[in-house]
Amino acid sequence: MDDQQPVAYAAYVIDAASRGLLLQKFPPKYPDVVAHHVTHKYPAMPADVPRPPLHVRVTGYHNCGAIEVLVVMVDGRRQQVLREDETPRWYHITLSLDRAKGVEPKNSNDVLAAIVAKRGEVALDNLAAPFAISVMPQLLEEGQREGAARLNRWRYLSMIWRKVLALSRTLSREGGRGD
Repeated sequence: MDDQQPVAYAAYVIDAASRGLLLQKFPPKYPDVVAHHVTHKYPAMPADVPRPPLHVRVTGYHNCGAIEVLVVMVDGRRQQVLREDETPRWYHITLSLDRAKGVEPKNSNDVLAAIVAKRGEVALDNLAAPFAISVMPQLLEEGQREGAARLNRWRYLSMIWRKVLALSRTLSREGGRGD
């Protein structure tokens, strides 16, 4: 991939366990379930992929009749990295939507902007008990999201399997010494 060609998103991709937690805490109300990533920067290039965050917390939930949006704070920051000419964008997860009603994931930004315009930024954080999720920084190309979700689950499970194998080998070696 050419480092000078803009690509779609620098994002924090939600790991499988955290996605499961989100879907358990907020059962989707609309047929098109997304719950895939938190956009860091759009458009982005490879150099825009952020470092792994220390903390990602879900702080708000909003449903506007055809789309569900979760508000997120990344290392204490609520706003995404922006180009200089853009209006504010807030870290969020599009949970679910109804595409049959003409809604797209990008409409999550409009939902949050309307809330801020009407009630202020403080209204974004409405959960009594915010909670942490795990994410992995990644560069996503347009249309890659659904395939990336499957690939990321595979990478995550592969990583866990490698850790289990390494731990098993360590335990076998320690057990084999007669300690």
